Amino acid sequence: MILFFGSYFDAPYEGDNLNDFFNYISKADFSTLRGNMDEYAEKIIDQRTGKCVSIAHETLRSVQEVRIANFLFMNGIDYVYEKIYPYNMRYTYKPYTSDFTITQGDKTVYVEHFGITENGWNSRYTEEQLADLFYLYGELKVARKLASVLVRSREIKKIETIADFLEVIKPFTGKDKEKKFLAQVFQALRIEVNDEMRALREMLQQTLQVLKPGGRLVVITYHSLEDRVVKNFLKTGNFEGKAEQDFFGNIRSPFRLVNNKVIVPSDEEIERNPRSRSAKLRIAELDNRV
Repeated sequence: MILFFGSYFDAPYEGDNLNDFFNYISKADFSTLRGNMDEYAEKIIDQRTGKCVSIAHETLRSVQEVRIANFLFMNGIDYVYEKIYPYNMRYTYKPYTSDFTITQGDKTVYVEHFGITENGWNSRYTEEQLADLFYLYGELKVARKLASVLVRSREIKKIETIADFLEVIKPFTGKDKEKKFLAQVFQALRIEVNDEMRALREMLQQTLQVLKPGGRLVVITYHSLEDRVVKNFLKTGNFEGKAEQDFFGNIRSPFRLVNNKVIVPSDEEIERNPRSRSAKLRIAELDNRV
């Protein structure tokens, strides 16, 4: 029965080979989170992580992290994965978590990995891609100039350390706004490396499967790009914000907004907790008709 109705989910079919189409349908997965939670969750994790599992059976974010974890495990070095950094960091939007935290005696080391290729070069991104991520994720007006300088610099010498990176972008960091500029640069890199926007979209889409009608979704965002995605999805049911209307002109959305106006921290709260200054809270309820 599922196979029969499943063939209509991709309609209308405009190809030339119906056999290929029905072969695709026969292999398609129409299971839902409600129907098989554990198995479906595993599939989501596999898709999200690329099956990046260490020999200690930890699911990590990337192949590079697996290599680090395996090295530490095989050498008997204890570590904690993505532990929240215990010290307050100014100009950060979220609590910082290092990839690996290693404590030996009274010494603690925080280990991060970045996108270094097999031969040691970190030139995976083109100038256009770098400019886009600095502009979209860091909201930097000098995104294109910054990307151009980085590309020219790495053609002369490898950018292997944070010190190398900071030296290259030094001309852009004015004394009066240095900390804010660097916070925007590293925010952009963090969002890209962690693939945070895709993770956010996947999470929001999955709420339609795990929430019961009348269940509430509460989301706190710390960045305008994140907030735009959440706002569009809660208002219209899609990430583009394109509202579909029924016959009577009512917007069709799987959610009903609980707070029409976004909730932001008060001045008193920001004074107590400076990190909350950029936070935006949105609440929506899954429509009973879904």
